[in-house]
Amino acid sequence: MSSARRYLLGIDIGTTATKCVLCRENGTVVAVSERSCSVQSPSAGFAEMDPEQWWANVCALVPELLAEAGARAGQVEAVGVSGMVPALVVVDDGLVPRYPSIQQNDARASAEIAHMRRAVPDFVELTGAAVSAQSIGPKWQWLARHAPDVAEGTTCVLGSYGWVIARLTGRPVADANWAIESGLSRLGTDAWDHRL
Repeated sequence: MSSARRYLLGIDIGTTATKCVLCRENGTVVAVSERSCSVQSPSAGFAEMDPEQWWANVCALVPELLAEAGARAGQVEAVGVSGMVPALVVVDDGLVPRYPSIQQNDARASAEIAHMRRAVPDFVELTGAAVSAQSIGPKWQWLARHAPDVAEGTTCVLGSYGWVIARLTGRPVADANWAIESGLSRLGTDAWDHRL
């Protein structure tokens, strides 16, 4: 198959839209499209999104791009997925979200942030960043305290693009960038810090 008939697919799970781009192997952009995503704020300081909306967008956008390019799915050589970090997506064994995604700009976990700052005074030295509203640990603690049934049934914690990759492949993943941004991994290692 000539390189002109092979494609690369890019998917971005953004804060306001799901975006997809189809390129030839040489980087020439063939088609671009996006669909909006809605942020919900059921209480003051909350910022949530429905991961299923991201997936529905991907499922609609990819066939559109392929049709626009006159391409078939079998001609896509590689898929790259990016997205906002660090969103919290909690899923069950079937990768089904158990709660709306808690977004990076969500501010509900202020008590949990204060607790973590007291409990782990060397957080910055361990992780390379200060504990904040973007940290996954306090968000998880909030969820465990306010929705214990959700926490108990959760088998995996993912980020926005990690969840989309899991839906594409059937395997949960967390890359180094999400791990660092999450505040749950030790700086300079590939290891999760179980204390955090």
